[in-house]
Amino acid sequence: MRENITILNAISASEGGALSVLKEKLLTIETTDKVICFTSIPNQLSSFTNVELIDVSHLRGAKRFYWDLIGLNNFLKEKYGGNKIRITLINFHNMSSFLPSFSDVRKKVIFHQAIAISNIKFSEYIRDRSLFFYNKVYPYFISFFDNKDVIYEVQREWVKEGLSERNNIPKKRIRVLIPKVNVNLVKDKTVQLNGDFIFPSLYYHYKNHLILIEAIALYKSLYPNDFFKIHITLDKYSYLHNKTVELGVEEYFLFIGYVDINIILDFYREGGSLLFPSKIESLGLPLLEARGMNSFVITSDLPYAKEALSDYSKVSFIDPNNKRDWALAINKLRRLL
Repeated sequence: MRENITILNAISASEGGALSVLKEKLLTIETTDKVICFTSIPNQLSSFTNVELIDVSHLRGAKRFYWDLIGLNNFLKEKYGGNKIRITLINFHNMSSFLPSFSDVRKKVIFHQAIAISNIKFSEYIRDRSLFFYNKVYPYFISFFDNKDVIYEVQREWVKEGLSERNNIPKKRIRVLIPKVNVNLVKDKTVQLNGDFIFPSLYYHYKNHLILIEAIALYKSLYPNDFFKIHITLDKYSYLHNKTVELGVEEYFLFIGYVDINIILDFYREGGSLLFPSKIESLGLPLLEARGMNSFVITSDLPYAKEALSDYSKVSFIDPNNKRDWALAINKLRRLL
């Protein structure tokens, strides 16, 4: 009888949305047999006692490519030898892996990063050169490791369309599964706005924090007597904090560092609103959290946000590159106080 082994190849799922997806998969994975997770953050996953965690944090750069090319195969071949095993391989870095030594393999790719299928201007590459690699080069890796047996799991319809078009993958091999968002919904739909905002996000250039700082600099000149706080989940004294000082708007921003999701939900319960100017998202989880809390949202006028909130009445969609539009949208919401 063949032993069933589920492999979670999750080297890059160490923060943000990727880590959330990994944790959800670990909670919901359906198997009575062995589960192995290759991860760079085993200490953060130690609560999942039904999983064998293998630390592969040493795999970076070219070593990561080699791992997917033949390293993972060799590891499993050495570990299980000639044993007959049935493998379910779940990859969390947007492309599959080769397992030539095994014949009974089911492959799934959790495609959670939309950079590879996004339309990015050349000027963005200058500001963040890693975007060029993930947008122009990485799609070739996706195609290189693809075959007719690989199933892709995405979080939105627009991602399915983009992945199919960009990498010529048949849509029948791309499944849309929207992650569950567990929030305690606001029962009182008349929660009073408190006038403050939050932008919960890690720091990547494409998250577009800078447009908010520039918008508030303009806001200060347009509405000098109106004051509020924008909570940013980054550490103080970062580049962005220095930028608020440079533009004379430091008093509008509160850099609170990483906070637990319950703190963010409490912020919404108390009447806070969400600002979400990100240019690249696959799902946009903060949008769904704010919607679940019946909070007001100002976000980018982009496909990920439109799909998440097109039927939501408390949202404004704004050009992610227009600081004046952001300033005016914030003032419009502030006038509801």
